[in-house]
Amino acid sequence: MSDITFEQVYALAKQLPSEERAELVERLRETLPRKFTSSVTREMLLAEHERLKEAGAFDNVESLYGKYANPEVDISAEELEAYLHEIGTEWEKEMDEIIGDD
Repeated sequence: MSDITFEQVYALAKQLPSEERAELVERLRETLPRKFTSSVTREMLLAEHERLKEAGAFDNVESLYGKYANPEVDISAEELEAYLHEIGTEWEKEMDEIIGDD
């Protein structure tokens, strides 16, 4: 295939009927990464989820349920809460050590 320049593609695209140019624009937009310029709404997320479901994005997805479970681990809710609090505030202690008590 020979190298085709942007200008050549543009000149050819201008020759298309308006309906085909509009379709070309839409197809090219689909290839671009999505950038949200406004806030994302619940409806937008639900519509995207439905689109993905219809496209089969969730077919044959491996379930992670129980995959990483370890029946030998026995921890109470209080112990888990204390651990989560500790790791959630650990960065504060590290910042204190870095900054010092000046």
